[in-house]
This record gives sequence, C-alpha cells and structure tokens, in this order.
Amino acid sequence: MVRHVYSHGHISASEPRWTQNALRARAIHEPLAVKIAKKGGVVGIWSIGAMFRSLDAYAEALLDAAEELGAAHVGIGTDMAGLSSSAIPDYERFPALEALLARRV
Repeated sequence: MVRHVYSHGHISASEPRWTQNALRARAIHEPLAVKIAKKGGVVGIWSIGAMFRSLDAYAEALLDAAEELGAAHVGIGTDMAGLSSSAIPDYERFPALEALLARRV
C-alpha cells in the first residue's frame, strides 16, 4: 500500500496559493489532508514560531489535527536546524509537549 506524507506545514481551511506569503503557501488544504489520512498517510505539523508562538499553541494545533484526521495520521515536523524560531527549539522540550498533549486528551 502506498502511504503519503506531507511534512513541515499546517492545515488550512482555505486553499493555499503559491502567490501568498511563504507561511500561508506552505499550508495543506484541509480536504487534501483528509484524503491523505484516509489513504493511511501522515500530515506533519510544522512547529514554526511565526505560526505557533508557544508550545501550548503548537500542542493545540496537533490536537486539532488529530481530531480531524485521527491521531495515527498526524506527525510532528520540527525542522529545528532550519528555523529561526520554533515552538520546539530543542529535543529537551518533547517531554513538555507530551505532558501538554496528555493533559488535553
């Protein structure tokens, strides 16, 4: 079975266009994210600081995506080395993210 992965973006209710700013253009349209999940794929949510100003906001986005797609179809896309700011600046923050997710489930 072919599995699809979309990594390092975010889910958008409106269809992204290449003419938008880079952050908006990098989004995946919600209906496409749902199709990827239905085929067994994964959508990785990018932890970019320009979109998720805190670990709490990032955890909320992960939970929203899991509610829409199913937890098995949501991934964490950190790209720590390539971001100027991130909701997860280093791997030492993963236990804090895990705790936030566990509290809200």
